[in-house]
Amino acid sequence: YQGVIERSSRSPESLEARNRLGALAMDKDDRADARALFEAVLVEQPDNVGALVGRGNINYRDERYAEAVSDFRAALRKQPDNAIALLYLARSHDKLRDDSLAQDAYRRLLEVNPDNPDALAELGLLVRSTDPDQALQYFERALAKDPGNATARTGLVGVLLARGDLDQAE
Repeated sequence: YQGVIERSSRSPESLEARNRLGALAMDKDDRADARALFEAVLVEQPDNVGALVGRGNINYRDERYAEAVSDFRAALRKQPDNAIALLYLARSHDKLRDDSLAQDAYRRLLEVNPDNPDALAELGLLVRSTDPDQALQYFERALAKDPGNATARTGLVGVLLARGDLDQAE
């Protein structure tokens, strides 16, 4: 990727190469290098979805949730069906305790990808106290898609125990 970047720093290939290097840095948990790469892309192309989502993920990991929300919203203005941006927008709102905005983002993600087990399980957690029947459905759908989903399994058991359904909870 470095050769592509050096040949033409403003070309679409160079911007994509920087985004890929940023993603690789994120895989190694090198957030400083990843941030520098994503921000270099955003200097050249402020609405680059890959760089916005990448920087948003760094902000999320750094617990800078309001900044993450801003990045994910900017990415979604350009690419409204971006599943990663929607998932982490929902998670960021959840961390900020903006339950209704988190629910909206999870529901939007489920419109784009109805079988996303993480969205189903995490939305189930958000609604379990206000709508346990709906939460139960989300947990069951998540487990149908990903039987090992610990969030869905824990949420399902919690709802069943709250109902007093000890046999099914086991």
